[in-house]
Amino acid sequence: YFIDETNKEFLKRELENDGVIIKTLDNDKIVAFLIMEVNLKKDDKILKLTSLENEYTKCIKFRNVAVHPDYRGNNLQMKMGIVAEERMLKKRDIKYMLSNAHPDNIASIKSLQKLGYEVVCQTKMYNGKDRVILLKKIN
Repeated sequence: YFIDETNKEFLKRELENDGVIIKTLDNDKIVAFLIMEVNLKKDDKILKLTSLENEYTKCIKFRNVAVHPDYRGNNLQMKMGIVAEERMLKKRDIKYMLSNAHPDNIASIKSLQKLGYEVVCQTKMYNGKDRVILLKKIN
């Protein structure tokens, strides 16, 4: 995953919509990033799958997470998740955090579970790709 002309507009929109982008650097090189989507639409599929359509203004979700292969195993997803959650809870009244991962991405699922997410279901999203849906309730 990389940033090029085709997805610069996506990143710009995320930031304009109060999205949060957390990055991890090694000598000024981005080795990992996490994007939180904060302005969910009521008809977002992940909200329907978790029965949170009526709470959509109180939900945020991990939109994208990527860690360079050379840096995997360093808990970067979990560390970025902690930073993102802290920042979002200071900015907004959040009750639920959502995420999804491919069922074979055990490292990502375990990292999210360590952050307090629970598996809700498995379904197909993104043009028929298998996804595990995870939810964290904020107390």
